[in-house]
Amino acid sequence: MKGSGRLLAVVAGILLLASVHDVHAAGPTETLQGNVDKVLSLLRDPGLAKPEATFIRRAAVRQVVDGALDFPAMAERALGRYWNLRTPEERAEFVSLFSALLESVYVGEIERNADQSITYLKELKTGDAAMVQTKIAGKTETRVDYRMHERNGRWLVYDVAVGGLSIVDNFRSQLQRILRDSSYAVLLDKLREATGGLAATPSEPR
Repeated sequence: MKGSGRLLAVVAGILLLASVHDVHAAGPTETLQGNVDKVLSLLRDPGLAKPEATFIRRAAVRQVVDGALDFPAMAERALGRYWNLRTPEERAEFVSLFSALLESVYVGEIERNADQSITYLKELKTGDAAMVQTKIAGKTETRVDYRMHERNGRWLVYDVAVGGLSIVDNFRSQLQRILRDSSYAVLLDKLREATGGLAATPSEPR
């Protein structure tokens, strides 16, 4: 219990110090960099690198990711033209399942690349939309572009392009292949299986 308390204190301290970025209305690059710095601080903290700290570390990373990514917008874009065919209840369940899947994939990638350096190259901003171009350098260099939009005074990521390939477009291709070849109920079953059954409901629309 004492060990867990110390770990929680470390996490709280990191998030509190990093929250300086949120005090004022930050721009796209500053917002993105602030969130990335929070995550990297958590992943690089020696106290959170221990096996017994895995759950606390990942929960803290997910907290940051949840506040940085616009999961509902990403889910709608991934479902594409099928979004308008779903009821509000069906959309809510899909957003929950898709968010859990995307979060798991994204957090896993962050953990695998925690030791690599990130360079912020350029910000392209038009109104409430922006793209922040970055470069990740490790054994090789990879361009990672974050597409963002401003919602309620906050800049949120709604897509990430790695090496020119959009994560949302990739998911859309996979999801629409399932919908074309089978049914919406099958798609939900696959999402539930991939996310451990999170947010599953008794109804299975077809």
